[in-house]
Amino acid sequence: MRSVNEFFGSPLALLPSHAYGLLENLKAYSAPRSASASDQRRYEVVAGAAFIPICGVLVHDKTWWSWDEMSYDEIANSIASAMVDPEVKGIILVINSPGGEVAGCFDLCDAIYQLRGTKPMIAVVDEAAFSAAYAIASSADMIILPRTGGVGSVGVITMHIDITKMLVDAGVKVTTIQFGDRKADGQPTTELSDEAREILQTEIDKLGEMFVSLVARNRGIKRSTVRATQAGCFTGDDAVAIGFADEVMPAAEAVVSFIQELQ
Repeated sequence: MRSVNEFFGSPLALLPSHAYGLLENLKAYSAPRSASASDQRRYEVVAGAAFIPICGVLVHDKTWWSWDEMSYDEIANSIASAMVDPEVKGIILVINSPGGEVAGCFDLCDAIYQLRGTKPMIAVVDEAAFSAAYAIASSADMIILPRTGGVGSVGVITMHIDITKMLVDAGVKVTTIQFGDRKADGQPTTELSDEAREILQTEIDKLGEMFVSLVARNRGIKRSTVRATQAGCFTGDDAVAIGFADEVMPAAEAVVSFIQELQ
């Protein structure tokens, strides 16, 4: 089981506003839960179209806490099953997510991208596909969003919690015994040195550039265009204008249109 502390220092492709809210949710629960069979996401097939929901915070594996989450394995398994399902003529990724962990996301996106041309696959944004969720959406053949729907936030963030002053004020002294100069980097009981911060920034920049390259490839636009968004978010026509989406249409209408094309 993963602890709250493991959340800190992990690279996240997630809206910052949701990241801070997520921290509060993590602290609110005192016991972890394991995924049960009832938690498994399964797609529904309607008139030849497989509906695969992608919602909540996206995680590498479902071993966090009791809050809305979905694992990349769940998504991958659903898409793989739909691809070989003879009843499925096309796939609709119905996305409403602020994003999530970097770990596992890019590999999933590459796998989806490699499946292009096997069966038609669209991403229908209802109403949010940000950061890691947008990476997944960009891997589909096309992206459709409503006029109020949002996409983007092509960036990576991590957080470091420094509790050293709180411990001093409480009269608590922590002595760290370690092997390796960098072993304590990122620990909340250790001040973040300039060198450690620079190393973390380098790692985040590297992941960020990987994210930029992935979206540029998937959407067929220049990396400089993606990078210039500075992890900004875009809605409706603005998303289409920058190349982050293909069409503005209500989600229900997009679904009906796609099903009609499959017939």
